[in-house]
Amino acid sequence: MDVLDSLTKPSVLSWLLLREMYGAEVEEPDWKFLNSGNPSTDFQIPNNFVKWMKEPPIFIFKRKIKKLENTYGAKFHEQWAFEF
Repeated sequence: MDVLDSLTKPSVLSWLLLREMYGAEVEEPDWKFLNSGNPSTDFQIPNNFVKWMKEPPIFIFKRKIKKLENTYGAKFHEQWAFEF
C-alpha cells in the first residue's frame, strides 16, 4: 500500500483516515509515536489556519487551548497548525 508506506510519522488524523479507507489492512499504531513530529523553529502558522481558528465551534476551543498553553507552556496551537 503506497500511501501507508510513505508515512513515516503519521498523525492520529492520518491513521483514522487510512483506517477508514483501507480497513483492517491498516495496523493499530504504537500510540506514543503517532505524531507528525515537531515544527521547525522557523515554522510560520499559515494565514488560512488563523482564519479557520476564528470559525465556530473552533473559536470555543481556542480559549481552552490558550489556557493549556499558558498553564503548561505547551505550543499546542503551533503544533495543531503544523499538522493542519
